[in-house]
Amino acid sequence: MAEYWTTAEAAEFAHHAPGTLEYWRGQGKGPQFVKLPSGRVLYRAADVVAWMEGEVQHFAAHELAAWTGAAA
Repeated sequence: MAEYWTTAEAAEFAHHAPGTLEYWRGQGKGPQFVKLPSGRVLYRAADVVAWMEGEVQHFAAHELAAWTGAAA
């Protein structure tokens, strides 16, 4: 069974404020989440990890392009 985190738990793991994840949800950004009929929001741990890995790869590609002068 998948492990699910609250917004606070996901934010702590990702080193962001819970409000940042809430804002990103409204913007259609950030890790995938599940909104239950009760309104409660949960994040699957694997989705948060996958999102963080994607952000690191995006950042690294962008930084490499900046250092080399190449297009990202």
